[in-house]
Amino acid sequence: MIMFILPAHRMMEGKMLELSQLLGLFTGKLLEQQDQVEEIHEAARGAHNNVGQANHELLSTLDRNSKASQTMLTFVFVLCIALLILDQAIP
Repeated sequence: MIMFILPAHRMMEGKMLELSQLLGLFTGKLLEQQDQVEEIHEAARGAHNNVGQANHELLSTLDRNSKASQTMLTFVFVLCIALLILDQAIP
């Protein structure tokens, strides 16, 4: 009877060793994935901050553009008035 148990025991021991090695490999892969997920998370956080800063810059640019357009319109209006006055003053 021991003759039958010994080979089964060795086979079970081999399978347990293989399972232990596979579990170690699996754990290593999980740690690698955890590092990659953390890197992706940090990159996403940085991208979110960059988008926020870009949005702020776009709003500032729109405000400056609006002020520049208003200044240009005022300048053209003043020139038109000046031309009309000069046209009336000089026959």
